[in-house]
Amino acid sequence: MRKASSALIITALLALSVAGCFLSPKQKTTSLDGSGGLATTEASDMGTTVGDGLFGNSSLQKTSATDILTIVWAWDSTDGCWTRSATGTNSNGYTGSRIDTVWLYDSSNGSVKKPSILTVTHYTHKRYLDVTGIHGHTYVGSYTMNVTIAKNAADTVFTFNGTSAGTFDGTSDRSATFTDVLRNLQRTPTFLTKPYSGSLYLDNVKRTINATYTDTNVVSGTYTDKNSGVTKNFTIDLTTGTETITN
Repeated sequence: MRKASSALIITALLALSVAGCFLSPKQKTTSLDGSGGLATTEASDMGTTVGDGLFGNSSLQKTSATDILTIVWAWDSTDGCWTRSATGTNSNGYTGSRIDTVWLYDSSNGSVKKPSILTVTHYTHKRYLDVTGIHGHTYVGSYTMNVTIAKNAADTVFTFNGTSAGTFDGTSDRSATFTDVLRNLQRTPTFLTKPYSGSLYLDNVKRTINATYTDTNVVSGTYTDKNSGVTKNFTIDLTTGTETITN
């Protein structure tokens, strides 16, 4: 089985509806098509669900006006991984599902069952996202994150490197690369801080994005329109996924 949390599926469904990810590629505006917001919030949620939910043993469940079916983290002894899934429909009629799979490893690259910072030095997290909008358009995305955990006297630092790819109504629509995204693990209670460093490169049918994570809960950078060649500065809010042009 696969597991997921209501907090995660709610975030993605709301981000999709706000960002306009169910417009067709021809309808999308090159400035605010939502692809950057979706990529960054999904990647952020992937870190949170492992840091808070698996290592922190938190269900991450929240009450909302969203119909959610959640299956909590479960150990898959056949594949040697932790899994979970979630399905839901938000108040705007967007329906979706997530499947999360996590493989934990020790310093010898051996498989680890217990999600403990004392023994786990790195892990691989894969996510599958499938969302359908109220007009019947479907976005399918896959994310893979390879994460290293560095423990020292002052901090426990998670470093995320990975990729994502997505299709819109069955047609390849976007890809992204995340490089050296840093988050710290806090204790009592256990949770991951927001990303405070690292970069994102995204390529979709209309534009490319080069952006940098900052310590202010936003990702800032530039996007370039493939048709006109015009480059704009913009930011992405990591909580809402909202994209804002700044020039």
